[in-house]
Order: sequence, then C-alpha cells, then structure tokens
Amino acid sequence: MSELKIKPANEIIFNNHFKKLKNYKSGTVIFVVTGLSGRLLKSKYYLLTYIDTLRSDNKLLALDDKEVYMIVFLVSETGEIFTTIRKENQENLEKYNVGEIFVIKIAAAGAGSAGIVCREE
Repeated sequence: MSELKIKPANEIIFNNHFKKLKNYKSGTVIFVVTGLSGRLLKSKYYLLTYIDTLRSDNKLLALDDKEVYMIVFLVSETGEIFTTIRKENQENLEKYNVGEIFVIKIAAAGAGSAGIVCREE
C-alpha cells in the first residue's frame, strides 16, 4: 500500500501587518504581473502601490526605484481580492503560480525587516 503524501502548506510571510490583509487567513494566486520597476509602480500605479504598501501604523513601505518587482493578485478565503508586491527574482517567480494556495503569516515586529524603509504618510 502506498503512503499518502501531503504537501505542506505554502506560506506567504508579511514582515508587517498591512491594512489590506484585514484578518485573512489564506489566499489563492489568481494572476501575476512581472517586470515592474519601483519607479513605474510609484508613478503609473500609485494607488495600487499605496494600498499595497500601507501598514497598520499608517507608514508606507518604500520601494526602490531601480528594483524590479512583481504584483501577485490573490483571492482570500472570503472571496476578496488583494495584492502583494514582491521583488522579482527566480525564487519568487517559481513560488507564486496561479492556483497556488498560501497560508498568510505575519512576522513578529521587526523580524526580517532589516533594510526596509518606512515613511509616514
């Protein structure tokens, strides 16, 4: 008899609590946009970038103008759509695929947030 192998749940980790997350527990990837510079996100897609980077303490996560980002669109377990802006790299390109389900985790305050710059809005 073969053993049933259960795939461990994917986790999407946020270093801060963002207002967009409400109390979501999970999200399923429905669409991914790649190849976006920080400069383009802040100029052409300002509203989306604002909503995506607004933390619960009303500070915004700063994006590097020269960095290349991707926007991941997810649908929560309640059916609401939300986004996350992630650095575009090989790991993230392989991780965020349409149909993948992620458990949402909020890192402890300050955990893994070295080098992240926030500004008051």
